[in-house]
Amino acid sequence: MDKASYIILRVLLNNAKVSARYLAERLSITEVAVRKRIKKLEDEGVIVGYKVVIDYQKAGLAASVTGIDIEPNAIWNVIEILKSIDEIRTITITSGAHTIVTEIVAKDLNHLELIHRKIEEINGVRGVYPSMILKQVK
Repeated sequence: MDKASYIILRVLLNNAKVSARYLAERLSITEVAVRKRIKKLEDEGVIVGYKVVIDYQKAGLAASVTGIDIEPNAIWNVIEILKSIDEIRTITITSGAHTIVTEIVAKDLNHLELIHRKIEEINGVRGVYPSMILKQVK
């Protein structure tokens, strides 16, 4: 990845709504060139999506970062099932304490608990370890 694409990624990580015009001015290239670079990063799978960061409490929602331990031979099947659960915002394979870590956003605590129980019932899941998100600060 060249320096310009790296700068685009760094800026988008801080503000995914930044304009192509701003990026073009910062990089001294045209807006068209910025759009082409972003499209290429999307096509190559470097940029896989855009998301909004919200204050779950103010929105009246419940959220957790949930570690999930999975049997080694079941990881891809479990991930496919997790991808079908709308409330799961992110799924990350890790090398840490849990096989994967997810971010789950639900309408309330009862709904969040139902989702955790649903995950526990998936064949190949060894354990579900939620940590409630109290406040998103960055």
